[in-house]
Amino acid sequence: MLSYDQEDGLFYSELENDNQRIGLRSAVDTLLPYQNGRCFYCNRKVSKFVLSHYDEFADVDHFFPISILSRIGKDVPNPNGVWNLVIACKKCNRGQNGKFDAPPINEYYESLVTRNILFFEEHRHSLKNAICLSLNATTKQAIRNRMDSIYFYFKPLAGWRPERIFHSED
Repeated sequence: MLSYDQEDGLFYSELENDNQRIGLRSAVDTLLPYQNGRCFYCNRKVSKFVLSHYDEFADVDHFFPISILSRIGKDVPNPNGVWNLVIACKKCNRGQNGKFDAPPINEYYESLVTRNILFFEEHRHSLKNAICLSLNATTKQAIRNRMDSIYFYFKPLAGWRPERIFHSED
């Protein structure tokens, strides 16, 4: 479950079995440069320096919602791993027509797989080991297979898309 702490202004993931909170804001610094400072879904410019009530706020999003992953079973990788995290604008992640617990359309899934394989292929990439360990995969094909086995449960539900797609000049 994802919760917001108004006191420190941070989001936390709470593990259902022991209510341990895991801060996810550090993923912004790691992933935002790889997304060229843009939302994974709508391509809006996002920033970690704006207040959380602005649409441009850089949110950390679980691509595969934890609420659904927790129902799949015990063989699911850590949902808070970088393999499942993307940066989204506030409007896409939790706005009126935001993603919330809905899986996005297939093209976003393919973008996530491509990104994770890219991290794996770059031998010196700092996220390579995180992807390999989280997905228990040592090859590109194993990453694809592992993610496909998870997406299998989401594909019938997939269908969320942002209201607007921003262009690079927006």
